[in-house]
Amino acid sequence: MVPVLALLPAVIALLGAAIVIPWDKTLNTEPFPRNTTATENCGPIDDLQYSRRTVYFPSKGLQLEGWLYLPKGIEGRPPIVVLAHGIAGQKDMGLHPFAEVFAQRGMAALVFDYRNFGGSEGEPRNWVSPKRHLEDWDSALDYVRSTLGAEVDVRRIGLWGTSFAGGHVLVTAAKEGSNISAVISQVPHLSGIEASKKSLKNRGIPQSVRLFLAGLHDRARVLVGLPAAYLKVAGPPGSNSFMELPDEDMHLYLAKHPEHYMGGWQNRILARLANELSRYNPIHYVPEVKAPVLLVATTQDALCPIAVARRAAELNSNVQLLEKDVGHFDVYLGDLFEEVSVAQARFLVEKLGAIVPVHEPAEALPLL
Repeated sequence: MVPVLALLPAVIALLGAAIVIPWDKTLNTEPFPRNTTATENCGPIDDLQYSRRTVYFPSKGLQLEGWLYLPKGIEGRPPIVVLAHGIAGQKDMGLHPFAEVFAQRGMAALVFDYRNFGGSEGEPRNWVSPKRHLEDWDSALDYVRSTLGAEVDVRRIGLWGTSFAGGHVLVTAAKEGSNISAVISQVPHLSGIEASKKSLKNRGIPQSVRLFLAGLHDRARVLVGLPAAYLKVAGPPGSNSFMELPDEDMHLYLAKHPEHYMGGWQNRILARLANELSRYNPIHYVPEVKAPVLLVATTQDALCPIAVARRAAELNSNVQLLEKDVGHFDVYLGDLFEEVSVAQARFLVEKLGAIVPVHEPAEALPLL
């Protein structure tokens, strides 16, 4: 019988190989440095109805980049809506049209990128983490209150989040209490438990284990000082991507993206998120939210189940549920975007007490 100690070197060698070697062909360990080259869609805007300028503010020692929209044609300081994107999203991926609609109706808007995304500092790039994202939301609110008081009414703050950030705004609002005046939660991630169950059903046990092990591999590499390991954000079924999308959904997902990405974004995120998703359950915070909430959900959502959104609406009388019979990505584009964004603007105007300028809102600019 071989002594256990004699096997130890072989075991250590195997573990070391598992850490160093990307054993799964879907893992990507190539360097992913930040690209600071300006893109054509990141500059200032001086429109007849609003202005937009780039601003910077700190979060945990790094600088976050945001776009500050200020409405024209109103007296006094407007209320402000703070916006951010979902999983692996950044502000140049379809958030400008929403902020524009709000600015056209007398509200200021701050759209920001999380650390490690877009125009914000931080490496490794494309690090999605609920904890880090929530810290960045706190930093954005600190910036609004500490710096923007001369331009906006910091007593009237709204939060707007979509997909992953649809959960972040509910968690943030619950912590902020009466300091937040209104919340928009669009196609929100509400339950990591339910999302994991759905993923397990769609992928099967072997593929689900594969995804989880990829996350452990990424974490192990970091512990020994090796570059991070990435998986695709979105890909076809069976691709071991975080979002496994059929062709139609993939088309809609990419349709809101710009031709050139801020920060050099790529279709990949740190694999370690696979070990965090099931533990992030914003629905647990819904009963604590004091602000009025407009929750926009879609009945054909393959990523964020409609049943969870309905359950969330039942947990708090402040939550108003708006359902649309479409999929997760339909709300960003075309006629449905027009319908949903106007409904959101009306809700925010009412809850924030915004004064709508006398001019009629201009036709929305092309998606950036």
